[in-house]
Amino acid sequence: KNISTVEYIIIWLSYKLNQKTYDEIKNLNDFYEAHIKNNTHYINCKQGGVNCSDSLKKNIGYKNYKEIINGRKGLLNTNFEYMSKFYDAFKPLCNVYTELGGRNTISEKSLENAKNFVEKYKELNEDSIISGDSSYKQVLSTLLNDYNNLTIFCDSNGIDCNKILSLIPTETEESDMLSSEEICYVTPPSLSIVKKLILALLIFSVISIFFGIFLLSTN
Repeated sequence: KNISTVEYIIIWLSYKLNQKTYDEIKNLNDFYEAHIKNNTHYINCKQGGVNCSDSLKKNIGYKNYKEIINGRKGLLNTNFEYMSKFYDAFKPLCNVYTELGGRNTISEKSLENAKNFVEKYKELNEDSIISGDSSYKQVLSTLLNDYNNLTIFCDSNGIDCNKILSLIPTETEESDMLSSEEICYVTPPSLSIVKKLILALLIFSVISIFFGIFLLSTN
């Protein structure tokens, strides 16, 4: 099972929750308990009214959206104000992979997004609260790992990415990456990141609907 996908979901959800103050939502676990735990739309996987549990299970090892989130339930206790900061790194990384799709050359826009990721990553890595917390460090190592997999993605798709800045992990970060691989089902990097982003976008659309309902109910 590739459970690191849920880290991207939690980054996005933290970012959205951090845009406004909610009296009843103090952390991600509060949102989970109120809007995900017993929500049949998360428990049952449906796309266009068709059951998608079997295909979801076959592709990523989970049969519904709730199981995916439960894969990293420990992250729900993190402070979404801090977790939302990862969005500033996740967004340009996602943009790079999206822009590279179907191309055989890398654009200036992709290079700029890659540069932005490196800058945001370094800012996060230098934050003592983030670097001193195992949950935040694991999310950071996932982002770093997927960024460094850009070269593999480029090679497998015939794209020249030599101009992309490299990020060399420290010994501690390498240890975190190894730990992640020990608890996750590891797929080839170029396939893994694409699956993560497609799955993340799929779940974003589902969560967005119920997040919108939640916003309406609080107004």
